[in-house]
Order: sequence, then C-alpha cells, then structure tokens
Amino acid sequence: MGPRQTKSSIKVGLCSYAFRWAVGTPDTPIEKPLSIAEFLDKAAAMGAETVQICENFPLPTFTSSDLTSIVQQAESLGLSLELGFRGADPVRLSRHLSMAKQLKAGILRAVIAGSDWKPSLERQEEVLAAFLPDLADAGITLALENHFFFKPRGLAELVRRVGDAHVRVCLDPLNSMSLLVGPEETTDRLAPLAVTVHAKDGEMANFNTGYHLRGCPLGEGQVDFPGLLARLRDLAQVRSIHVEAWMDKTDSVDDTLKKEERWAAHGIRYLKELLNTRQQLRPEPSEVRKPGE
Repeated sequence: MGPRQTKSSIKVGLCSYAFRWAVGTPDTPIEKPLSIAEFLDKAAAMGAETVQICENFPLPTFTSSDLTSIVQQAESLGLSLELGFRGADPVRLSRHLSMAKQLKAGILRAVIAGSDWKPSLERQEEVLAAFLPDLADAGITLALENHFFFKPRGLAELVRRVGDAHVRVCLDPLNSMSLLVGPEETTDRLAPLAVTVHAKDGEMANFNTGYHLRGCPLGEGQVDFPGLLARLRDLAQVRSIHVEAWMDKTDSVDDTLKKEERWAAHGIRYLKELLNTRQQLRPEPSEVRKPGE
C-alpha cells in the first residue's frame, strides 16, 4: 500500500525571491531581468498555485494599469496573488495596502525593518494598532516576517499585543538563524500565529573557527520540512507556503539562472508531495544539484 493521500488546503507557490538572481539585485544587476509576467508564467508552468511578489521587483514604479495586467494574467493562469514589501512604517503600509487591494491579494507580507525604519517593539505596535481599521476594511491580513530584526520571541509578542486577526506572521524557519535562533524554536514560537510561510533550506558547515550557513535545495538542510508540513496541516489559518532560496551565484550567469530554475521547480514538487501524503520524504540530491554544486 502506498502513502495515504491527504489533500491539503494550503496553497504551494513561489516567492519572487526564488528568482533572486534572475530578477537582479542592486549589487548584482542583470542585463535582461526577469519580468513579473515571466515570473508568473514560470510559476504556473512549475505547478504553483500562488505567488508572492516582493520588493526585489520595483513595486513603487508599478502603475494602476500594470497592476490590472498582473491580476488578469494571474487569474488566467489560476494563480492567487500575495504582495510583499520592506519597512512597515505608516507611509509604506498605506501605499502597499492600496496596491494589495488592486492586486486582490488576501495577504500583505511585511519585513518590519527598512533602511530608514528600525522601530522599537512599542512603536511598531502603535503603528499597527492605528492601521487595523484599514486592514479590516480591505479584508487583508498583514503577515509580519521574522527577518533579521526582531527575534521570534519578540515578533510573537508584538503580534499578540496587537491582538487582531488581521495582523499575523509570515513564518520563515531559516531566517532567524542570523539571530542565533534555530528553525525548530522559530517554528514553535511562530507557527501558531502564521498565515503564510517561506520555504528555503540551508546547511551548516565549519568555517575557520566558526560556522558557515549556505543555501541548499529543500529537504537537504537544517529545516525539518516533513515535520513542519505535518504541523502546518493542522493549523487552519495557514493559507500558503512559498518557495524561495538562499542560493549562491555560480561563475556563469547562465548556470546560475538554470540552477535557480531547478531549485524552484524541485521545491514546489517536494512541498506538494509532503502536503498531500503522510510519507516522510527526502529528495535525492542528484535530482536537484549537478555534480560539484
């Protein structure tokens, strides 16, 4: 008898950071960056059900016509949309909520700190409390990502102090390792408050007198994805999980972009299999990585 099938209500998709190098970064621009239209087409071709468009795309430059085109394309491909941004100050919150409404996005993911916004927990609570009526009117949930600012304990405290279902968490089990908090503790603290999840993996190795964390395909690193997905199945409020990656560049632009594609496609397949079976799956590295990677 094969593994028991259990259809999950959690949508599996791609975060735009799954294509960090294809979209380009301020420090590493690319001659022909991936467009949002191309991102949506790739996501649908890989079997995604949802996408999260984040700040690695130039969101402030989008016109109302651009947003309408994104919605129309996503609907034609059967993709639901989420929006992400960085810097949860009053001005950016208002601007991106307006964009989320135009995109018909039910979740607005926010990295709290920005280059010019590093609030205390108390100040961020004040801002979010004042923003609650706008979220309620829009029917949109603000999902605060555990990034590199507040530790999971502090983020959980913030969400509980705000005390409203329109402010929840975007759980990233790996991110808080930068604050010396591991994936298991991060998940324990934040999963009960999560509405969406970022899925990336990394492996730890000795480096000189310390340690080095480098990205790897899902299922090959520090994050217990079988355990995570089993837990998420039992949390009715979790709506989506998006593949992203901490993937180093290779020496070749073409090889880097192909590697991103392999990792993204593998991530979607892997998460869908985990969500829809009770089997504890581990990928075969040869399916994802080329020799020497």
